[in-house]
Amino acid sequence: MIRQSQAGQVGIIILLVTAVILTIAISLSQKTLQEQDIAFIQDESTRVFNAAESGLEEALFDISQGRMEKGELSFDDLIGVNYDIDSKNTFDMNLSSGQAVVIPLNKTNNNMTVRWWNRRDGCNSTNQPSSVLISIFTASSARHLGYDPCSDERGNNLESVNRLSNAEEGCYYKVVVPVTSNDVLVRVRPLYNNSKFNISSNAIEIAQYNILSTAVNDAEDIARTLSVQRSEDGPPNFMDFVLVSGGSLVKN
Repeated sequence: MIRQSQAGQVGIIILLVTAVILTIAISLSQKTLQEQDIAFIQDESTRVFNAAESGLEEALFDISQGRMEKGELSFDDLIGVNYDIDSKNTFDMNLSSGQAVVIPLNKTNNNMTVRWWNRRDGCNSTNQPSSVLISIFTASSARHLGYDPCSDERGNNLESVNRLSNAEEGCYYKVVVPVTSNDVLVRVRPLYNNSKFNISSNAIEIAQYNILSTAVNDAEDIARTLSVQRSEDGPPNFMDFVLVSGGSLVKN
């Protein structure tokens, strides 16, 4: 009886140990499968993101070719891409100090409102607001305007601008510039600091493009959407300092 009892206890222990081992094995197997699923989803998510980026690149190419239509791409058999291009006659983006935006005009007489600087910092702070240089071009001439909220502190002889009591379009400084039917484009550039800009006028032809690209993998229920804002192309900044002669240029 004693041997049978001991044999029974050994059998129970073996069953318990086997159950524990099976539980651990099943748990490890499930964890491995979960990690494989996560890795697969991450890989697919990356592929869908790359597909959305391809849609943006195709949209930028379309803009360079003068096309403004919606487009579709097949990234592969599983992923589809749709992109859309929308043009705006209001410029609402950030500009770095020294960076210029070129805005084509539609040759109508109107006023252009230029707003900038979305912070409350004033001229007495370490983070002073930027000044603005505005160049308005006709087919054969140009006029240049300069505005600076801190012109007295900087001593740059630019026209002083008062701070608005309430922000307009998120900006605390504003100037209104007249444009005529002879003007073909405007260039706006901040100096001394980076700044948000909001530039609007009925005389603006196109101020910026808004691009939306969406890639979808229906099989895995994964979607990624990318949005980009882009201004019109313009000559590089160094062209501001090029001297143009009305006759032939002669090398001395």
